Amino acid sequence: MRRGKTRRPGWEVLLGSALVPLLMSSPSLWGDAPTAVELRWRAESTQTLYVLGPDGRAEGGGASVSSPFVIPNPTPEDLERGYVERLGAVTLLARSNVPWLIAVRAEDADMGTSFDGSVTKPITDFQVRASGQGRYLTVQRYDQALTAGPPGEHRVPVDYRVLFDRERHRPGNYRITLVYTISTR
Repeated sequence: MRRGKTRRPGWEVLLGSALVPLLMSSPSLWGDAPTAVELRWRAESTQTLYVLGPDGRAEGGGASVSSPFVIPNPTPEDLERGYVERLGAVTLLARSNVPWLIAVRAEDADMGTSFDGSVTKPITDFQVRASGQGRYLTVQRYDQALTAGPPGEHRVPVDYRVLFDRERHRPGNYRITLVYTISTR
């Protein structure tokens, strides 16, 4: 898992908060002329994304985190329906002091091959959505917007759906690694 940098106010804020009162409290420095002091500072935006483990413990902690998922073997009912669905398959924790956006992409070009080598499962058979937020998004190898939110700390449960073609399905060890990235909106 990759880690990003978060920045906290440093010496700039300390210097500014100490300098302004000093300058304002010393009229002898300025003489009789009217005095205007302008202080500008900019708060750095900070965003951190975590994957919450089954025990609720945050893993990762950076601008991007990865989450592997082993594709379950479909039941006959799943094959008839055409997909396997896992609601709340993973939960992300987004922390940001500005409005944020989470994007998702697949790390690999496919999800592996069948045991007999006759079928390569494409990543386009994998779909994802933020729980309760409408239609599923077909995963690609480039970033796509998954969800967005206001500043603060937010838990984002994510649903997974894996499509299966009943006629073409062959058993295999299929898996996918998704990369989630947080950025400013």
